[in-house]
Amino acid sequence: MANTIKLHQNIQTLIDKWEQDLKNNGEHTSLYEKLYNFNLLYAEACSQFHYLEAHRKELKDRLYLDFKKNKEVKTDKMAEAMARTSEDHKNLIEKIRDAENYFYQLRAEIAYLQGKMEAEKSREISQNIEKRLSVQSGEGKY
Repeated sequence: MANTIKLHQNIQTLIDKWEQDLKNNGEHTSLYEKLYNFNLLYAEACSQFHYLEAHRKELKDRLYLDFKKNKEVKTDKMAEAMARTSEDHKNLIEKIRDAENYFYQLRAEIAYLQGKMEAEKSREISQNIEKRLSVQSGEGKY
């Protein structure tokens, strides 16, 4: 069995919505609209990811200072290790991993759509060139 990556809930909901629109209404969502929607999610995910990263650093520094104030903690390295292993810091790291996963999934979806759009453009250009060359050479004329 191949490893499959579970898509983030927001991405899966969007894809399901497009499939539902196609199934129920026969409405096909354009690649440009899909790209637009993914870019909106990407902007939100990007800001969330960077906020969590900044919050992690602030939390670690605050915990470090709290542990440093404690008389039982003898060294800076011990205070830093205690800050990194605290439950709050570990929970925040998990949130950051989830946000990072979401961030990279969106980047992958955007890159996939952009590649699809480029392939479609290239195909249209090559078809137009073939038509023009075929008309100029007189092929198909009797």
